[in-house]
Amino acid sequence: MQKIIQKHLDTFGVSEKDLLNDLRGYYKPSFFYIYLKGSFNIDLDLLSIKDRATFVHEYIHYVQNIATYWGLYSSIVRYQELMEFKSHLITSETVDIPVVVYYSEKLRKKNDWVIFGNGTSSFSDSRSWNINSEHKITIEKEIINLHGNDSEKIKLTIQFDDDRIEQIDLGSHIIKESMAALYQSLVDADAEHDDVPYNLIKILCEQHFSNISDDIEKLICICYASLFSMTPGSELISLLERASTEPDMDGMSIFSEFVDTKTILDKSGNMHNIVDYFDVLVDGFKQLLEANLQADLDYINKVLERIRLSNRSLPYLTILYDPNKLSADNLNAIVGYLGIPYIQTLNNGYHFPQSTKEGAAEEEASVDVLELIAQEAMFSYMTRPKDHKICPLYYMCSGSEYDKDGCIGAPWEEPLCSFTIVSSPFSLNEKTITWRF
Repeated sequence: MQKIIQKHLDTFGVSEKDLLNDLRGYYKPSFFYIYLKGSFNIDLDLLSIKDRATFVHEYIHYVQNIATYWGLYSSIVRYQELMEFKSHLITSETVDIPVVVYYSEKLRKKNDWVIFGNGTSSFSDSRSWNINSEHKITIEKEIINLHGNDSEKIKLTIQFDDDRIEQIDLGSHIIKESMAALYQSLVDADAEHDDVPYNLIKILCEQHFSNISDDIEKLICICYASLFSMTPGSELISLLERASTEPDMDGMSIFSEFVDTKTILDKSGNMHNIVDYFDVLVDGFKQLLEANLQADLDYINKVLERIRLSNRSLPYLTILYDPNKLSADNLNAIVGYLGIPYIQTLNNGYHFPQSTKEGAAEEEASVDVLELIAQEAMFSYMTRPKDHKICPLYYMCSGSEYDKDGCIGAPWEEPLCSFTIVSSPFSLNEKTITWRF
């Protein structure tokens, strides 16, 4: 089957590895999935500096996903979208791919908030995203009314090396990538990135908040704090302005002050402090996962209990103020505490999150994460299909007993595989399915 897949891909001018070869690493938000182009070993001592730094970058995205208000809220919206997609499949006798789902008004409004808070998030074309340092970035604050609520948007006007000028909305995407790149720099000072989005916060501080711009640890803590807001871009600028007036405050003090004094208004108009409301969000996140999955919560449940702010345990921040900072030993300790999500590497196989169930074998994988990845693959395959029509989970099955003809065009068909398991409630093999491209 591998030869058939490659022959099929040849018609599109790509190889199997080309499907993943464009990035050194990435994290798939909401789905506990890390891809690394380099090597990975659970003992981080055994990795090269470059591979360890890449892992740190992607692992921080995992932390941002599960351990921040913005990450959990965005994931909740994503899982609600997944549930409405599945409801659509159940009630449809015929299925056109790509599937078009008419989401509920409530979900559309929530998604509008996610889009607003994300800010500009597409920087993948061939243009230069390196900033012309001779021209100062301008910061504009604009009040936008979204569904009856006034919210502040931060617009940055930037001139790039190719002399073009663009206006970019500062939001969670830029903050998350800049924060991850700052962490990465503490492991590999020579790591190279485009200025936007990876170096943007550092450059912005050099130009506007120069008295704190060299304090990497403080910038990381400020970036992290801003992700406990529905308007991360606006919160980031406010925190930077606050920190620049008191440059002697360290990052942990800034973060602690923020979560202890900031309040959140719920949909009923009630005010909550961040620490208490984050617990409420964690509980809602777990309930939605339980409703989405056939498997019981396992690894995910353990991790979510450990990331509650009420625990006052923030090893990914306190490590910044340890004398050994991001040493392999310290990183191993954090991974031991928060675990690893599903990790795929280009050449070195897969690493599964381990089951936490009593009596589970040492190498037994946690099924909840694997099912979640498979559900996302089904959703992507049917709503955003690729021309080659190859199942997104093929990299897992390639060369195994699950490798089958249906990997191209009909992965829901027997024999059994991850896709058939997650799609079985929808009886796709009994429906009329039409490809519309």
